[in-house]
Amino acid sequence: MQQRFKDEVRELKELNRSFSFLAFESSEPNLLDFEGPFADISKYASVKSHFRNQKAFFEKNEKVKLSEALEAITKPDAQDYLDAQKVSLMTWAITFIAEEAEKLRYYIYHQALEQIDTERLALQEESRLASWKAIYAQLQYA
Repeated sequence: MQQRFKDEVRELKELNRSFSFLAFESSEPNLLDFEGPFADISKYASVKSHFRNQKAFFEKNEKVKLSEALEAITKPDAQDYLDAQKVSLMTWAITFIAEEAEKLRYYIYHQALEQIDTERLALQEESRLASWKAIYAQLQYA
């Protein structure tokens, strides 16, 4: 957003060198909460059958079998979770960026309008000043 702000300001200053803009500050996003896919561990209880005793687990390398079984049973749930979170994250990011872009557009638009109105008012005041000077000159000669 900061780069977009700089680009927009640069383009507007090319149109009117007198423009001066206050920096745009993005709002803090509401962050997403992530809860892991393994909240219900009862689905994975079947892998306990790979643990018979400590000796077999460590000496006969049954820990590898347990690890492979656990990976095989958890992998689909993990992938589903990651896919769902990816969609959620993309939706959140697109929404946040669109909202911030609209805020930036509104911010620049109103600052530019205020400056144009100020310049217009200054020009109107200058034309009034000329008429007042003419009236003053007439009064001095009268």
